[in-house]
Amino acid sequence: MANYHGGGMYGMAAVWREPESPQLSLMSGCSSLFIFGLHLLDIDMEIKSVQAYVEELEKEVRRLVDDNLKLKKQCKELKQEVAALVLPTKSSLRRTSSTEF
Repeated sequence: MANYHGGGMYGMAAVWREPESPQLSLMSGCSSLFIFGLHLLDIDMEIKSVQAYVEELEKEVRRLVDDNLKLKKQCKELKQEVAALVLPTKSSLRRTSSTEF
């Protein structure tokens, strides 16, 4: 379908002009959509990157909690071993001579 542009008040001849190519109109809109799409893709990639980072942090927290529990258990066992040791007290010590008189 052609556009008609009339002669106007100066009596110019009518000019027929073909409309813009529909593909060109679509392409100019597509470039905006393409740029918008890239922006959304960047945002999506950033979100996935943050999610991966958070998952790594959560995994590290679980590992540290497990390590902490193991260390607490080991500390408790060592305290029990120390308490079980009979440490000599001053009253149980007696002086002996290592030399002959």
